[in-house]
Amino acid sequence: MRILFLRRRGDFGYGPPLTMFRFQKAVEQRVEECKWAGKGWPLYGGEESVEKTVRRIYGNDPPDWVIDRERIDSLNENRAYKVGQYVSDLHGRAGVGARTPETLCNHLNKMKYDALFLKAKYIYGSKCSPDFFLKNLTSKNHFLPYAVDAQAFRPREKKKYDVLFIGSVGGPYHLRMKLHEGLPTYCKKRKLSLRMQKTVPNYWTALTAEKDPAYLVRSTYEEALGRTRFLPFGSSVYRYPVIKYFEGMASGCVVLADEPSSAEELGFIDSVNYVKINSGNWMEKMDYYVKHVDEANEIAYNARNLVLERHTVEVRAKEFIRMLEEVNE
Repeated sequence: MRILFLRRRGDFGYGPPLTMFRFQKAVEQRVEECKWAGKGWPLYGGEESVEKTVRRIYGNDPPDWVIDRERIDSLNENRAYKVGQYVSDLHGRAGVGARTPETLCNHLNKMKYDALFLKAKYIYGSKCSPDFFLKNLTSKNHFLPYAVDAQAFRPREKKKYDVLFIGSVGGPYHLRMKLHEGLPTYCKKRKLSLRMQKTVPNYWTALTAEKDPAYLVRSTYEEALGRTRFLPFGSSVYRYPVIKYFEGMASGCVVLADEPSSAEELGFIDSVNYVKINSGNWMEKMDYYVKHVDEANEIAYNARNLVLERHTVEVRAKEFIRMLEEVNE
């Protein structure tokens, strides 16, 4: 199988996009060939159509699959290759003029992709029913949640932070806001070491922030998670299974967060491999596991094993390739 990825090169510099690139490299190890032709890659040819990109790179011998970026222009209906796309936010995409779930679904259907790979299956925090996309997408769709490089995200021998809080706050992140407001006083009273940081604004900031001790990004973020005991956060009112679940679990943290959508399918079990919290009980839950060290360590151990078994980039690459093969059948 030969695959052409059209995501821009800068996308793999920080956070989830970096993990996406690691996932793509894991795919490359298991297929005949992968090429990259998004913005910033040597094979990039400007804002051209998928058909023109394929002809320019492959001539009359196209790849089996093109994994596309978001775009407004239509696809060639008589194409000799299949086209798929990742969908990470079900609530809309400003870049294609689809600012609501309904218009996004209509846009994806209009594009007539051969396959869509959903980071979340269900939509919450909107007037749509949770299974709106599963019922209304006309393209074949697959649940392809985040995964992590378990060598980058791994437990470190010595812990540095009792509690680490990092991420966006405000807007749909109600639980995160409560944590952001309450953690400083909570940790001070209990003499717990705390590191707090809002998300670095974008990829370009991350490139310079990596060498700034005031920020945790890329390698310093991975190192910090591996030296953290408790990682509290919230998935937002959208309940997406965000990448921080997988990063924290892989790093040996006790993840304290609300229950994301598809938790059962992902293998997330409250008090077994993560701790389910809400804005009203997070202090009580954290107090319990701060005092019961053995139980906390067991949860962190189980979480790491869950990721190793089901959520590494290598595992996800095998699942992805199997999905592509099913469409080809």
